Amino acid sequence: MASVRFYLKDPKSKNSTPIYLVCHLNYFTQIGGTKKFHVVKLYTGEKIKPEFWNSKTNKAKTTDKNPGHSDLNSLLSSIASIIENEHTRILNEGKQVTPEYLKERIKKRLGIKTEPQEGKIDLMKFIEQFIEVSKSGSRTTENGKKINLGTIKQYQNTLNHLIEFQKTYRRKIDFDTIDLDFYDDLLKYFNSQNYATNSIGKTIKNIKLFMRAAAEKKLHVNHDYQNKRFRKITEIADTIYLNDEELLRIYNLDLSANPAREKTRDLFLIGCYTGLRFSDYNKLRPENIKKTERGTFLNIKTQKTNELVIIPLNWMILEILEKYNQNLPGAFTNQEMNRELKEIGKAAEIAEKVSITATRGGLRTDTIHQKYELISTHTARRSFATNSYLAGIPTISIMKITGHRTDKAFMLYIKISQEDNANKLAEHPYFSQHKPGDLKLVK
Repeated sequence: MASVRFYLKDPKSKNSTPIYLVCHLNYFTQIGGTKKFHVVKLYTGEKIKPEFWNSKTNKAKTTDKNPGHSDLNSLLSSIASIIENEHTRILNEGKQVTPEYLKERIKKRLGIKTEPQEGKIDLMKFIEQFIEVSKSGSRTTENGKKINLGTIKQYQNTLNHLIEFQKTYRRKIDFDTIDLDFYDDLLKYFNSQNYATNSIGKTIKNIKLFMRAAAEKKLHVNHDYQNKRFRKITEIADTIYLNDEELLRIYNLDLSANPAREKTRDLFLIGCYTGLRFSDYNKLRPENIKKTERGTFLNIKTQKTNELVIIPLNWMILEILEKYNQNLPGAFTNQEMNRELKEIGKAAEIAEKVSITATRGGLRTDTIHQKYELISTHTARRSFATNSYLAGIPTISIMKITGHRTDKAFMLYIKISQEDNANKLAEHPYFSQHKPGDLKLVK
């Protein structure tokens, strides 16, 4: 037996808000041994001010201030009866009562138009427009910069995932369907596709972004995406860094027979000793280099944060700059550099076995790699942060360069081995102190 309840689209509105119905029926899909029951949601065509609505009885309040309450309640009761009768009629016809089929039958009985209202925009269309304005530059970051291509690609990936999710679950996604049931089903879908935890988290993050942006335009009043349980899931990624000895081996490689690879190596080392992102160290110019009586410094406004950073340059970077007469090579793509860096790491015999742990499809997996296979442009930045930390440079000074806002975020970023950690601890007075009786006072 179908059961029908009514609710308001915006219970907090001061003006009249649409009355929706939810029809619960014994229909479910089963994924991974778990039953997921589905409901029918429809706009009744009626509106009411929330002050005249009783959320406990799902009816209009009986009050003289709302003279039409009796007629409205009779109409809603009639709608509920029609739906329940239609549900029974479909069963008597020997047909399966799917949410989609029942919805179409209800629309016909109640005279609700099946086509969307003219000019109405749904969630999928909104995401498409969101991507287009991001590409055009009409939508910018908080600093007024254009959205980078990598971020736009993530937006498109999220849209593609939602399209595939619709096909898998055979139901339309819209503003009012982004609830905790959708969230649970999305996690099951991604896990069934063996996606990594952080990939899933990026999609959830973007969905929340799209819903927030649409709410600002008053396209919906659904707040379920703000629920604490509707959260971006993450795990700390296993990544590598290169220590000073490994970087020196890379620096000492003779790559003169391969100029492109040599330039890649030199740019990478600049990143390793400045902490700059690839987008910044790939575009350095002579005017970024400043000489003072205290030494040579790199002055640059970073692309992502638009903040000025000033970084002292060590002997290795000074030699690289001299090699190119301060005109560093550029125009490499991230993909080109990542490919070349693995070959460079292999030539430098950075072949230590590294175990990488990640969660895919909800299951933890461990894979073994040779260290050079994991080197990428981002390794440079992690190497700078970790080596600086191990060298005893104050965390706040390193964060001034890396741009991390909190100690917590910074400590998640650096990567030190258990051996490195033990060596650093051994240098601390707490561990290096002598036995009390062994100390001699000098008079």
